[in-house]
Amino acid sequence: MHKTTKIYNTDRAICGRIAGVITKRYGDIGFAGQIIIRFTSDVGKLFACFLIPRMNIQLIGEANDYVGNGMAEGEVVVTLKENFGFYPEGATIVGNTCLYGVIGG
Repeated sequence: MHKTTKIYNTDRAICGRIAGVITKRYGDIGFAGQIIIRFTSDVGKLFACFLIPRMNIQLIGEANDYVGNGMAEGEVVVTLKENFGFYPEGATIVGNTCLYGVIGG
C-alpha cells in the first residue's frame, strides 16, 4: 500500500494505531506486505510510534515529541516542507525524546 495524506496535530499516535490493526489481523510476524505512507503538514506527539516491519513512514513537515517512540522495526523519515523560510541547518524539525525505546528499524 502506498498513500499520501494530510495529517493534523491532533492525529497523535496515528502510525501506532495503524500498526496495531495490522498486528491484530496478521500477528507479530505474519504481515508480508509493505506500507508506505507519506504524511504532509505538522504532527503532534507520538508520530510514527510502534512501527512494525515493512512500515515506511515519511513526514513532510515538523513533528512534536516522541517521534518513532517504541519502534520495533520500520522506517521514519522527517523532511522540511518546500520554501520553509529559513536554513534547515538552523532549524529543529522534531521535538525531544525521539526514538525512545527503539529496538529496531
